[in-house]
Amino acid sequence: MRPLPSLLSEVCRMERREPRYLRRFGLTRVESVLLLSFLAFLVLPVLYLLRSLDDNTLTSWRWVFGDTGPARLFALAGLAILFSVPAAWAAAMERRASLVLPLMGAVAVYPLWGLPEMLLDASRYFVQAKSLSLYGIGYFWQEWGRSISVWTDLPAIPFFYGLLWRYLGESRAVIQCFNTLLFAGALLLTYGVGRRLWSPSVGYHGALLLLGIPYLLVQVPLLLVDLPTLFLLMLACYTFCRALEAGRMPWIVASGLSVSLTLLSKYSAWPMLTILPILAVALPGKALRVGLSVALVTAVTVAPFFLAKAGVVVQQVELLFSFQWGGLSRWQESPVSTFFFQVHPFVTVLAVAGLGLGLKRRDIRLLVPVWGVVLVGLFQIDRIRYLLPLFPLLALTAGYGLQTIRDPVVRRFASCCVVATSLVITLSAYLPFLKGTSMMNLARAGAYLDTLGSGPVEVSLRPQVSSSGATVPALPMLDLFTRRQLFTREPWPAPAAPPGYIPLRFTWEMRKPAFYAPPAASDHAPLVIIASRTHDLSGESDRATSGPEAIRFDQHASYFRFKTLVSVLE
Repeated sequence: MRPLPSLLSEVCRMERREPRYLRRFGLTRVESVLLLSFLAFLVLPVLYLLRSLDDNTLTSWRWVFGDTGPARLFALAGLAILFSVPAAWAAAMERRASLVLPLMGAVAVYPLWGLPEMLLDASRYFVQAKSLSLYGIGYFWQEWGRSISVWTDLPAIPFFYGLLWRYLGESRAVIQCFNTLLFAGALLLTYGVGRRLWSPSVGYHGALLLLGIPYLLVQVPLLLVDLPTLFLLMLACYTFCRALEAGRMPWIVASGLSVSLTLLSKYSAWPMLTILPILAVALPGKALRVGLSVALVTAVTVAPFFLAKAGVVVQQVELLFSFQWGGLSRWQESPVSTFFFQVHPFVTVLAVAGLGLGLKRRDIRLLVPVWGVVLVGLFQIDRIRYLLPLFPLLALTAGYGLQTIRDPVVRRFASCCVVATSLVITLSAYLPFLKGTSMMNLARAGAYLDTLGSGPVEVSLRPQVSSSGATVPALPMLDLFTRRQLFTREPWPAPAAPPGYIPLRFTWEMRKPAFYAPPAASDHAPLVIIASRTHDLSGESDRATSGPEAIRFDQHASYFRFKTLVSVLE
């Protein structure tokens, strides 16, 4: 990094030759940087004061700042904005975007590896992946949708997770490393798509602004399918762009395979793939021939799965329309929450500016991100998790809007401010909040069990008191954090679900996999009790009186009804 006196001298020289458009608005380059600094800092107290508007169901600002004040956040944000100044003058970062972007993505996400698994869906993906890891690909193919509970899941992502565990060992760190690489790759793919649609500058800033979405960052280390689906959708877009450009068979095959993997990753990704015909319009070339060839490769690739699992797929689609689609009207999160709290407001404002700039220029390539907006309105997507794969399009639109700032230094400073303040929010607010929830008890209990030996461990699952879900998913999520063999004597599915509409219906319908059956010698195994409230253990078993006192992991947050308080009886 250059010495500060030299940097200030360069700033003064550059200010004397500021661009003509800045003089039109009466602003020098330094004044523009100061104005952006003020606005970037002002956003945080404004959002804090309006945090009651954030109705996000995982990282609402009402909860994140419910017990702690924002003073530390404001101080760190001020420092982050200050350190954005030298980064704005580092033009070499933009020139080396292919190296800088994935590195920045990996560095930004690595501190979040200590997060617990926050969403119960992870339990299903764990069971599917572990089934493949233990019993092989043949068993996974045969039993997927039968003894392996699949709910409305598709097999691609659990398949890759299971392969990783089969050959690298069952460890959460393996999945986190894999997802971190996918996130770094998604930044690179976003850059590639933006570069081919508009320019390297749009691609670079669009990819960089993905780091300005705190909600996206906390999803990366989790055992979910949303982040891999985002990667696969961007891979499909990028390879299709290259196929349109080159018209050659290797890119056509790569495009068809990436579309196939996206189709097998998540049902909500299916309508998002309609963006490919829009790309064909935006990038005219051998569109008809390439499009038909890609469709043929895709059909040949996915046909065996849909023919073999047609019955399961039909049941899943029926469930999607009869249960999940109706649930969307109950599981809403407001656009204000999504696009001003969970996404940095600068990203949203710049995206609107990008739409305005595209309309002014009559840029047909703007149809690509606009189609994402059409999908959101057409399918009434009001939940941020379903929007996640479309975030690169939002970021590219913001990168396009950033081109209204013609000075590259000011443009880079705006991007750096977004990234710096978003990382401060993620690491200093979201991270400690999520680590303070009851799901962290499973991680700590799993680490503690590893210190007790290597034999089997019995787990007893007690009913939830405040939540409508069954406690069954807590067992796979505990299994994720320990090397011990876990088993339970309790039947799955859970005996009786509460009447009426149940948001967590899948927790009552999960089937117990074979690897949780009691082993032959299990009479003297340690006992783990997972409950939703502190439980009196005096009458549980002779382990409570003859052995040491139970070890409890009972931290919890009042904001979530599903709780996992863990007691270990040796």
